[in-house]
Amino acid sequence: MARRRHLISVMAASMLLAAASAVTTRAEDFTVAGYLSWWSAADRPELFDDLAADKLTHIIYAFGAIDEDGEAALADPCSEIDACEDEPQRVDASTTGIPVSGTFQRLHALKQAHPHLKILVAFGGWTGSAPFSSLASTADGRARFAQSILDVFFRPYPGLFDGVDIDWEYPVAGGLEEGTPADRENLSLLLADIREALDGFSDGDALELTVAVAASPGMIALTYPQDLADHVDRINVMTYDYHAGATVTNFNAPLAPIPGDPKSDANIAASMAAWQAAGVAASKLAVGIPFYGRAFSQVSGSGDGLLRPGDPAGTDIWSGDGIAYRDLVTARPLQQGFQVFWNEQAEVPYLYNAVEGVWISYDNARSVAAKTEFARRQGHAGVILWELGSDDGTLLDAVGGTLSKTH
Repeated sequence: MARRRHLISVMAASMLLAAASAVTTRAEDFTVAGYLSWWSAADRPELFDDLAADKLTHIIYAFGAIDEDGEAALADPCSEIDACEDEPQRVDASTTGIPVSGTFQRLHALKQAHPHLKILVAFGGWTGSAPFSSLASTADGRARFAQSILDVFFRPYPGLFDGVDIDWEYPVAGGLEEGTPADRENLSLLLADIREALDGFSDGDALELTVAVAASPGMIALTYPQDLADHVDRINVMTYDYHAGATVTNFNAPLAPIPGDPKSDANIAASMAAWQAAGVAASKLAVGIPFYGRAFSQVSGSGDGLLRPGDPAGTDIWSGDGIAYRDLVTARPLQQGFQVFWNEQAEVPYLYNAVEGVWISYDNARSVAAKTEFARRQGHAGVILWELGSDDGTLLDAVGGTLSKTH
C-alpha cells in the first residue's frame, strides 16, 4: 500500500509539473516578495545598499511585535526608528514622520529609489505567534489588534507601509503555544477585520493583505481555505521545512517527491496541488523558496547520504536550525571534505561529508530558478523568499533571471 501511495503521489506531482503552459503567469503579473527580518536589517545595514530591489515587487518586513495586551508594537524601536534610550528620536522634516536613521529610514529610501516597490509589515512567525489565539478569540480583540496596526505602523509613517502579512504559526495545531479548535474560524475573522481596517484607512491605492500558511496538506484542514482567499490578496504557502526535526536525512524544500520517500506528499508540487484541491485558485497562491539550508549530523555510510538516519540538530558549524546561504558559501564546504549532489526528481542540491557524517540540504541558483519557473508555469501569484538577509545576492538574481527570460 505504501508503494502504491508513493506512485500515486509521484504521478500527481508529475502531472502538475507538466501542466499546460496556458496557465503561465505573465512576468509582469508575477509577485516576488522577499521577507526581510528586523534582526537582519539591524545587524547588516549594508544589506540595503547591496539589495537588488529591482528584482523584487514586495518586501515583507518581519516582524512587527504583539504586546501583552494583544496589540501591535515595534519589535526594536532603537534599530527601527532610532528611538534609543540614550538619545531622543530625530525625524526628517522633509519626510513626514520618517526618522533620520534606522531601518524605517532605510526602507523609505529604498522605496524612493524604487517607486514600484511595496512594503508590507508581517506579524507572527514561529516565535511571535503565541498571542494570536487569545487576541483573535473575541470581536473586541480582533478589532483592537487591527486598529493598533494602523496606529503603530501606518499613521506615524505615511506612505511607508503598503499592507499587512499575517503569519500565524499555527492555528489549531499550535506552535510554541497550544492552539484551539476555535482558531480555525478566528483566523478568518481576524483577516476580515484587518481587511476592513485597511480598506477604511486607505485614501488612495488599496492596501494589501496576505497570509502565510503551512505547506503540509494535513494542515490545510485546520483553516477555511476559501475564506482566507476571500479576504487576502495572496496566500503565501511556506513550502519549506518539510523535514525539520526528522531523524532521517531528507530535503528542506523538494520540488517533487523522490523514490523511497516515506512522506511522498512533503514537497512543493504536492502542497500547491493540495491548496488548489481545497478550492483556492492557483493565481491566489505564492510558492515559498528558502534562502537557507538545514544540516544533519551523525550520518553514516558511503554514497550520497540521502534517506539515512541522522541527528537533525546538526553541529556547531553546520546547524540543523538553519544555515544562511551566504554563510554556506563563505564556509566553502567543498574545501572541507563535502561532495555536492543534485537530485533530478526533487530538483535540489545537497552536500555530504561521509568522514564527518554531516549531510546538508540547501537551495542554490539552479534550484531557486526551477522553483520560480514552476510557480510561473503553474499560474501561481508568485514566490515568497525567506529571507533576504540570508542571501549574498546569488539567489535573488536567480529569481530575477528566470523572469527576465520571459520578456
